[in-house]
Amino acid sequence: MSNKFFTELSRTLAEQGIQTAEVDRGRLPILLDGQPAICVEPSGMLYISSGYVESRDCSELYHKVVPFSEMVYEYTSLMESAPLLQSDSGNESYRLLADFNGVVLAGKEKGRYGYQFATWRHDASGTGFQQGNYFMNGYAAAKEDFACRAGLVEKGRQFTDEQLTELYRCAQDTLDHEYELSDAQISLLERTQEQIEAAVPDLRERIVATDSQTFGMQMDQ
Repeated sequence: MSNKFFTELSRTLAEQGIQTAEVDRGRLPILLDGQPAICVEPSGMLYISSGYVESRDCSELYHKVVPFSEMVYEYTSLMESAPLLQSDSGNESYRLLADFNGVVLAGKEKGRYGYQFATWRHDASGTGFQQGNYFMNGYAAAKEDFACRAGLVEKGRQFTDEQLTELYRCAQDTLDHEYELSDAQISLLERTQEQIEAAVPDLRERIVATDSQTFGMQMDQ
């Protein structure tokens, strides 16, 4: 399975502008300035190369890669063992990942293009599916959609990446200014930021993009 995991992780990281090298001794090297700085094990675990332990840039790269490695390992592992979807609705090429409360989550490989995921509701006959939502290389979004459609979580409690980014910025503004905050409030805001950082892998890029847009609007005024 590690071959599919490494192939998909390389493709996913490339979309984030992160370079990888050919698999070496059963590990996937991740490059920093063209040199192997981090390696990924077949288990999805990451290790920093000895020469980069003290590197701040490598540490930032490590924390950026971790959530992608965890996510890709999860769905490639699930896809490896998942049964084919039993259906008469023409979607038998998908593999069944989850089925709860009349809603299914399924996925299929798309070769070098990655993976496509979908959620459907069982139809009245019980042998087919309807009302499909499709997510090309969107496993996290597909899981969230499945959880909401199946009633596992309340949709009103879910936040988009854009909303989480703004919440993070507001928390940082509050911490940076001299507001009268208790230690408990400061700790709560810091823990909230940590959760957002873990939930939005490209948070820094989103903040930079938002700052650039805000600066551009101010210059136009």
